[in-house]
Amino acid sequence: MVENQVMPNGLHAGSAASSVRVSVGNEAAWELLDGLLTLWLEHESPEDKLQTSWLDDDFGGSDTSEDVLPVLCHGPGVVGIFKPAGVTTEEAVRQLSQQLGHRRHMPKPVDLHVVSRLDHPTSGVLPLGLGAVGSAAANWLGAQFAGRLVRKEYVCLCEGPSLGLTGFQGNVSTPLHTVELDGGRASRTEVSPLGRQAFTGYEVLARYMPPSSSDLSLPSHDREPGVNGHDDERGREGRELMLLRVRPLTGRTHQIRVHMASIGRPLLGDLTYGAKEASVLRSCPRLFLHARRVELRDLAGKPFVAEATLPQELGEVLVQLQHIAEPGAAAAEARAMGVDALTKVLSKRTPKTRKGRKILKLREPQIVEDAKTALVICGNKSSNDVSNMLKDLHSALQAHVGSTLRRNLLDMQEFNVEDFKSMTKFKASTKEAAVGSKPLVIFQGSAFEHDEQLKRAKSLLLDFFGAGKPDQVMLSGLDQVVVCTAVDAMPTAGSSSSVEVSAKIHVRRYRLLMKKSGSKLPRAEVTEIGPHMNLSLDRTKDPDKDRWKMAIKMPKAAKPKKEKNVTTKEMGKRVGKFHLGKQDFNSIHTVHHGESKKKKLKAAVAANSAKGEGANEAATAPQI
Repeated sequence: MVENQVMPNGLHAGSAASSVRVSVGNEAAWELLDGLLTLWLEHESPEDKLQTSWLDDDFGGSDTSEDVLPVLCHGPGVVGIFKPAGVTTEEAVRQLSQQLGHRRHMPKPVDLHVVSRLDHPTSGVLPLGLGAVGSAAANWLGAQFAGRLVRKEYVCLCEGPSLGLTGFQGNVSTPLHTVELDGGRASRTEVSPLGRQAFTGYEVLARYMPPSSSDLSLPSHDREPGVNGHDDERGREGRELMLLRVRPLTGRTHQIRVHMASIGRPLLGDLTYGAKEASVLRSCPRLFLHARRVELRDLAGKPFVAEATLPQELGEVLVQLQHIAEPGAAAAEARAMGVDALTKVLSKRTPKTRKGRKILKLREPQIVEDAKTALVICGNKSSNDVSNMLKDLHSALQAHVGSTLRRNLLDMQEFNVEDFKSMTKFKASTKEAAVGSKPLVIFQGSAFEHDEQLKRAKSLLLDFFGAGKPDQVMLSGLDQVVVCTAVDAMPTAGSSSSVEVSAKIHVRRYRLLMKKSGSKLPRAEVTEIGPHMNLSLDRTKDPDKDRWKMAIKMPKAAKPKKEKNVTTKEMGKRVGKFHLGKQDFNSIHTVHHGESKKKKLKAAVAANSAKGEGANEAATAPQI
């Protein structure tokens, strides 16, 4: 009978789901909760069902008064609001409940269930259940939090010794014990073996230089130099500010603040577990802890994701800080981004549909990138030859040629254009190239191999003229040839021989025609079609070493796999080697004939020998 059926609440269901999640996995835990959700919905009261039915009407208005709490997103049975700093969770829920009741002209506030709390000085996403205690929404959300199936993400700024380079990940799993103070009106959490299990994972998003003011030093939890509060060089040395992305798996009171302080990295502006003064930075007005993202499921079983951007007062703190220069590729990547680490990392979009995942997959770095694009900028003071050259090539070679890495300038070279001839001066240039054809780019001259500047110029020109590396070449599609010749420039008459003269690059473009030759290989004829120019290298900007290593780094998937005992010659011919051991005929298996074959062989040998003896006797017998 249903009347006698025991109805589990959200806490009991979440505890069972947590055990299933640990032993079997998340999918089995969700299957358990889905079955209980059906049971909760069947016994839902009419009043709770009514609240989810008029949800869109309440949150779809355009009320922008100051007393309205910002609603980030909503769904069946759940709503995500933005809780500002300096407001308790209970006060925020009371305000929203009164707002909803006022809009619905109800005599009493709307029932909202608190499934998770944020500290008084913490801002960010606060999920709420639309229903009273014991409703389907309250049990459903409570079961997800108790079963540790909710993904929460925080952003915090802590101070102390370096945790590692940008991108470093770690975790803290010490048990926490909460003690009530002042008759239950306050509480304090500390690390204790008698406490409950807690787990906090973190990732370093950015590193900043500490300020040079006299209020730098913070009390250290690792008994490091500077704990006595004196502002000496030993206290500053080795300390920095770190922006972290934190993902707590459990939800203990003050968990993130206590865990980070326990490893000697207290949060900025934490007056309870961190500094005794107002803050390390005088410009930080409050605790630097923000709940950025919460991901769970609504009553319909669909993903519910609520995100809150960083408040303005915390963003202004990051603007005033200076990034720490990191050695190696990590620093080069951070500098190449050219944006704040928080915006760089936290702006990653999570796809929700198959089409969205496909689009974001195409935007990711590919093993084999597409053909590069050129940005042509013609200055007001550029010569007619340069302007005509850009028009002729249709976004072609300009006076300044450079490449970019992650939207920042990687290197640049400036060329002087001489002996320019436009395409209009060549009759063969009237015929357009076939769609999809790729030019054959030829670099000739020993200077391209030993001159570092010309090596860089060769790379730039190849990126500019080349249209990707094809897998196969069809002769009928090969109709253009671009020839770049490096010519060592000779000093002009009257100039000193000690003056260094840069080499010139002759750029010529030809039309290639394939005609019959009476053999398998066609006869190739070339006709110059322009543009015709000579380039002399002027000013250059070499790339940074770290960023250049990033630019030329080849992923493992793109590296050719080595074949054992197979080598490839310069002309593409493959040669294989076979390694044989020592040949011992005594141990090698040979063919053995049967007994019958042996008898026949012996008989044949005896017959041949008998014939030979008879012939010899006849030859020696005397004639009568």
